[in-house]
Amino acid sequence: MNDTIGLQNNTPNEGDPNTVSSVDVGLENFMAEVIEASHECFVLLDFWAPWCEPCKQLTPLLEMIAADHKDVLKLVKMDIEAHPEVAQQMQVQSIPAVFLFRNGQPVDGFMGVQPESTIREFLAKHMDEATTETPTGQSLMQAQAALAANDISTAMGIFSHLMQADANDEAALAGLAACYMQSDNVEQAKALIDMVSDSTHSDIVRLRADIALYEKVQKNAQSGNDIAALKAALAQDDNNHQARFDLALAHYGAGEGAMAIDTLLAIIERQRDWQEGAARQQLLEIFDAYSDQTPEHEDLVHKGRRRLSSLLFS
Repeated sequence: MNDTIGLQNNTPNEGDPNTVSSVDVGLENFMAEVIEASHECFVLLDFWAPWCEPCKQLTPLLEMIAADHKDVLKLVKMDIEAHPEVAQQMQVQSIPAVFLFRNGQPVDGFMGVQPESTIREFLAKHMDEATTETPTGQSLMQAQAALAANDISTAMGIFSHLMQADANDEAALAGLAACYMQSDNVEQAKALIDMVSDSTHSDIVRLRADIALYEKVQKNAQSGNDIAALKAALAQDDNNHQARFDLALAHYGAGEGAMAIDTLLAIIERQRDWQEGAARQQLLEIFDAYSDQTPEHEDLVHKGRRRLSSLLFS
């Protein structure tokens, strides 16, 4: 376990779109929510207490990070004052204390409030190891590497083979859809993603957002909404939020993600509920489209989420 720095509690911002709420566990549901659940996905157990100030810093951070891994990670929390026997059995000496469970066993953990980057590295180490443990996982990684190297033909072949072996393999379906997107065959990508319209798999969520954004950007461009014209419209009327919204889409279409995010945040700052929260919804779509991509995109998403939360809950 990593060295400690403190103690823990919770209380996430209710309604925050960028986090997932942790599940409270006690003796009555520990087996189901932690041990049994860890056979299906990773379970992160957060020990806290109501009086613990550092816990109040850590839990919202864990909830934000868990939102980025919601298809493979479950976040649960346990009050050590209500269940001291469990904390004693886990040898918890100070809080916050966090344990990662997999296949019914604690596999790692840390104590104290850790930086976001450290927690992400902690999780990535175990998730990457789990991905490469099976032949399917190895094939999936080969296909993803081929796609990253723009070897579309090889990637499509492996993803297609994986789908033939398991028609419910959402990672393979997402990979095949990504191949079509990278080949500018958006219609075929959309047809695949529409087959799993209820899926919460992170790659499918990202591609769904990517396709929706692509369609909006195309429609925006066809309407003649270029960046120069939209900036001119804003220069004449700074409260023209429709022009600002269209400008964000134009920036996104031009590959200027940071400008797109800044522009949408500017709408939220000026008029949070404009068009029934359209700017916020568009911002979340961009976050989904950029998630789990390049480090630069992930950095934009993390910073953008913090700024959005700050505006919504200030």
